[in-house]
Amino acid sequence: MHNKLRTPKNITFNKLIQFMKSKYNLEFEVSNLDTSDIGSNSWLTGFIEADGNFSIKIREAKPKIDTTKRSTSSSVNLNFKISQRSFDRPTSTTIYPIMEKIANFLSCNLQLIKNTNTSLKLEPIDTLTAEVSALNKIDNIITYFNKFPLLGMKQLDFNDWKSVYFLIKNGEHLTESGRLKIKLIKSNMNSKRIS
Repeated sequence: MHNKLRTPKNITFNKLIQFMKSKYNLEFEVSNLDTSDIGSNSWLTGFIEADGNFSIKIREAKPKIDTTKRSTSSSVNLNFKISQRSFDRPTSTTIYPIMEKIANFLSCNLQLIKNTNTSLKLEPIDTLTAEVSALNKIDNIITYFNKFPLLGMKQLDFNDWKSVYFLIKNGEHLTESGRLKIKLIKSNMNSKRIS
């Protein structure tokens, strides 16, 4: 972990180091934030393992009717999203710098989503979200995860998501059989996954 953390958890880790130094008279260097290129190691894989989401959106075609001004065509879209609270309460630190680096790596905008939930006892914390749906940007995500694989269920979701990406790239999402394949894949992803 030493010099490998990128979030405010490094502040907490350094408090532990200071405690160990003073309590046991040990010589430990403080941990510096990892500022290496995000695409150069598997740190982002671990971050996404906890907080990333791969999803597929299917929209069915709808003809124009009296209550709508135009018809809609069918479509299949891939979406990758990673979200974090904008503020780390234990360290009183913003998470914005690392989320901005992730958004830059993903070539997407960083969105601030205001939390309007007033039922929380603590002051609500806004969320920072980096979201990708453009196929040319998804190609970069696939390249990264092929190099630094996810684990467990998240890897299975990624594999399904990636297979739909290739179906779309090959134009199969435009056929009835291709759409049925995609619907079946989607029906077994994320919270619906059995194994």
